[in-house]
Amino acid sequence: MIIKEPSIRLLKENEEGKLDIDDGAETILALFAQMAESEMRNKQSRWQRTRRANSEKGKWNGGTKPMFGYNIGKDNFYVINEEEAQIVRILYELYTTTDMGQDRIRKEMLSRG
Repeated sequence: MIIKEPSIRLLKENEEGKLDIDDGAETILALFAQMAESEMRNKQSRWQRTRRANSEKGKWNGGTKPMFGYNIGKDNFYVINEEEAQIVRILYELYTTTDMGQDRIRKEMLSRG
């Protein structure tokens, strides 16, 4: 492996003309690898903090579709879709106020259209 800038060669020729690993270059490459790994962890941590902060503000974090009952409005903030939200409210009410399970709620909702 050869790095042009700054100039680092992992292998060097010994007195017999064979290639040996240069200990100094090996140390430098190990440090570079460690720094790159550390930067990736920092980047991932920053990304997760941003996603969490956006979520707390009510912003969409991406993906294929927003959650059922919501649309994405200006500046990627969630906006309630009243038509879908009404269905969510009915489902929640049936689940919390009756002894119906998921299958019975599904059948009830199908019967309601």
